Amino acid sequence: MKKRTPAILFAVLVMNLALCRTMMGGLPEMPPVELDQEKIDKEWDELAAQWECPEWFKDAKLGLWLCWGPCTVPEVGGGWFALHMYQSKNVPEFGARAFPYFREKFGPQWEYGYKDVCNAWKADKYDADAIAKRFKEAGAKYIAVISTFHDHFDNWDSTYHEWNSVKVGPKRDIVGELKKAADKHGLLFGLTCHDDRWPGFLGGSRRSEMVNGEKKLYDGHLTMEDGKGKWWEGLDPQNLYGGPGWTVEKRMQHFVVRHEELLDKYEPDLFYYDKGNFSPGLAGKRVAAYFYRKNLERNGKIDAVMNLKSHKPGIVRDMEKHVASTTIKDYYWQIDTTYGAWFWKTDREPEHSPETVIQMLVDVISKNGNLLLNVPQWPDGTFPEECEELLDELTAWMKVNSSAVYGTRYWEVYRDGPTSFRASNRARKKTDEQYASDEVRFVKKDKTLYAFLMNPQAGPLKMKALGLKHAITKPGKVTAVSIVGGEAVEFSQNDEALELTVPEKRPSKFVTALKIEGAIR
Repeated sequence: MKKRTPAILFAVLVMNLALCRTMMGGLPEMPPVELDQEKIDKEWDELAAQWECPEWFKDAKLGLWLCWGPCTVPEVGGGWFALHMYQSKNVPEFGARAFPYFREKFGPQWEYGYKDVCNAWKADKYDADAIAKRFKEAGAKYIAVISTFHDHFDNWDSTYHEWNSVKVGPKRDIVGELKKAADKHGLLFGLTCHDDRWPGFLGGSRRSEMVNGEKKLYDGHLTMEDGKGKWWEGLDPQNLYGGPGWTVEKRMQHFVVRHEELLDKYEPDLFYYDKGNFSPGLAGKRVAAYFYRKNLERNGKIDAVMNLKSHKPGIVRDMEKHVASTTIKDYYWQIDTTYGAWFWKTDREPEHSPETVIQMLVDVISKNGNLLLNVPQWPDGTFPEECEELLDELTAWMKVNSSAVYGTRYWEVYRDGPTSFRASNRARKKTDEQYASDEVRFVKKDKTLYAFLMNPQAGPLKMKALGLKHAITKPGKVTAVSIVGGEAVEFSQNDEALELTVPEKRPSKFVTALKIEGAIR
């Protein structure tokens, strides 16, 4: 038998102690974390200098996303339920029903709290394979899921944080199952991290309330000792709520250790911070550098995308519910938005219709962007009827028009026709003014130009951007025009415009794409 050295014996002892502690309900000790500003800045700068936006992202155009977690359990009360359920006054309208709803559903906050919402989430009908297949059919080239929301609940098998979907609630690795399904169906995989607002997001759990002259402490004051004999025995509420023991230093260490493990376990192609800067602070920057470094080691080049809500070297800028309204960006960007409430609520109608989603996708890609769209779910993992309709319509439209979407790039101008609609700094709602019948968006692929009719109507159409003497586009002589998925269209071209007649019968009931040859010299 091979003799073990004292160092090996000590290491085995440490691992066994950690394992025993974990089995008894505790957590293994977190390894130390070095946060050296100069070292981290240098590593990030070196990696960012090597990075180029990957071809897969440029070509993909559409990602579909699961914003999902315990906040989906409440039927009403807004997407920031973990914050607003502890606030009875001065609450924004979208979260005003959270406090009374919690009292009605669960009880007073000194007896129950957000930890109990986490446990109520069961995800018992979650079928990651079916979702990945459905999303691919609907046109997604990459899919994403929340790894951790502002509520500090990990949707994955987290070693150093017991408030996770494997130990509490679903008792399933939500992230791991979707990653496996993405790989099976040939989809790129993204993770979105929203952990920056914790523990302020759950700060209300440490409030109190006077009841008949007695001070009642909310459940954010509970400790592990208080859990004896309860469903959460062995779990420390302070590790969810972030009590006084959670110093800034401990938070930074915890963030790094958890998220480096997350990146090692699931190897995402896209990683997203819900912030304009690396968050939280230097710890977030270290994790971002770790993401790119590990991807570089696996692929021989950085073939991944880091999202921040700002434009920086090495970053694909993400704009939440925001579209570049009147310009083509000279860098690749992404809008993230949602079909309904971020977490599905019965008191909120969808902000979009299938038609407006398709119009938004086309508008975004004409300006050098991608669309990352959240398709909300019920807490059991199924989709509401409205979202099923969206996926059906996306699937039908993509079957016809995918050749005009994937692998395209922006053209000399993004639009033709009137400016009847311009995207505001919020996502377009289905009740907003409709596009004009002659409003057009352009993209190109090699020598082929595609013109999307945003609100097509049968009848004559003039595209001035394709006039032979257009000062910006300077098009060539058009040789052929056809409807993508349909028949050839008769046309004429003069110095002022390309003129044609939009036919009554078209293969898509929403946006119609025209394939134009000869315009790109």
